[in-house]
Amino acid sequence: MIDCSCCECKGRACLTDHPGHSHRTKGINMNNIRKEYLGDGAYIQYDGWNFILTTENGIQTTNEIVLNPEVAKSLLDYINKINEMNRTRE
Repeated sequence: MIDCSCCECKGRACLTDHPGHSHRTKGINMNNIRKEYLGDGAYIQYDGWNFILTTENGIQTTNEIVLNPEVAKSLLDYINKINEMNRTRE
C-alpha cells in the first residue's frame, strides 16, 4: 500500500499506475520488505508485485491469499469506502 498524493488518488492509499508515474516499486527497497503481523494471527507480505496474506497458528502457515495489484486495489477501494461511510456518521 502506497500513500499517494497525486490528484487521481486524492491522498488515499493506491496501487495503480497513473500516466506519468508508477507506484509499482517506486522508492521501495525490496530487500527491506518483510512479513508484517496484522493481528489475530494474520500477516501480510509484499513480493514486489503481489500482496500475500497469511494466517498462522504459531507453528505453520494455515491459509494463504495472494492478491495481485488489481484485486488489492479493489480491497483498498472497499476499505476506503467503509472508512468514508464511518467518517460521515460522526
